[in-house]
Amino acid sequence: MIGGIERTFEARMSPVQALHLCGRICQAFWPEAVFQEGASPFFSRNLSEVIFKTELLIFRDEAALRAWDTLGAHEAVAKTMIYLVAIGNDQLTVVVENPDHFEMVPILAQMETALQRGCE
Repeated sequence: MIGGIERTFEARMSPVQALHLCGRICQAFWPEAVFQEGASPFFSRNLSEVIFKTELLIFRDEAALRAWDTLGAHEAVAKTMIYLVAIGNDQLTVVVENPDHFEMVPILAQMETALQRGCE
């Protein structure tokens, strides 16, 4: 179980485009980000290597990925992962532990703006 708080944003693009866009935004904030498609065991630091359709997990770095694998939804790793779920063709849900955390606020704001503008 991931837990966390959901924020749903309107997306003016396809689900795959929305997930990819948000992945790139996260990578700008977390240069060592690691990407994983939903329940797939495959992960990569290269977003273009990850095949996703409706879900994308973004970890701050490989250490965060390993910690999530070991600890699960634990307080020690709570602010090191973002879970994205495309809903239909026009919405994206973002799940984070604390959307008001100083590290998450700018990431979520940039995602919301880019998705609403349809910027790819």
